[in-house]
Amino acid sequence: KAVPSVATQLELILELQQDEYWVGVTLPMLEKVRRKLRDLVKFIDKERKQETVYTDMEDELGEGSELNDFIVKDPSLKNYRLKVEKYIRENQNHITIHRLKNNQPITGADLVALENILFADKTGMGSKEDFYASYGEEKRLGVFVRSIVGLDRNAAKTAFGEFLASTPLSADQIRFVDQIVEHLALNGVLDPDLLFAPPFTNTHHEGVSGVFPRRADKVIGIVRQVNENAVVA
Repeated sequence: KAVPSVATQLELILELQQDEYWVGVTLPMLEKVRRKLRDLVKFIDKERKQETVYTDMEDELGEGSELNDFIVKDPSLKNYRLKVEKYIRENQNHITIHRLKNNQPITGADLVALENILFADKTGMGSKEDFYASYGEEKRLGVFVRSIVGLDRNAAKTAFGEFLASTPLSADQIRFVDQIVEHLALNGVLDPDLLFAPPFTNTHHEGVSGVFPRRADKVIGIVRQVNENAVVA
């Protein structure tokens, strides 16, 4: 928890330890997990030795038989969070979800439209009260949805378009912006405080302030605007 980049993915790490997460898991879900956690591998304690466990047992095979449809997808996942997140991923063509994914500001009407499909009785997702009971009252629905579907990579690049074109940038500065774009594409939003922590300190130990000594405020401002586009003005 003390490492900011680990804390950002802590909720996902805890979910992966639950059996319910693996019910109905898909390849796109696994790919997203891989990409979100790949930068955390370096924090694994390599010197910590795992105790070797040996088993000694005899197995007896009986008469075999063929089973059809042994592995089936659970149409109604028991875990509330998995159901909600699965539903959001499968409905990315909804106008509000589309706007969130493409960094377009949303309105109160957009949020109501999203709530109408997400909390409709026919979806089986439960009520708004169920959502906040599971995720907490402070969870903003737009930010939550953006964190599930991510930000379109081209939309993230466009957000920095004017900044990139305004003045020549060094190779390190371009790589830093690309790193921000990649984070937004995977996570949808970015806490500006993380720009001063790993992996954003890999290029310079001071993070964004070291890479952009005179323009750090501008970079932070762009990130904040991207985050705010997921919140009703």
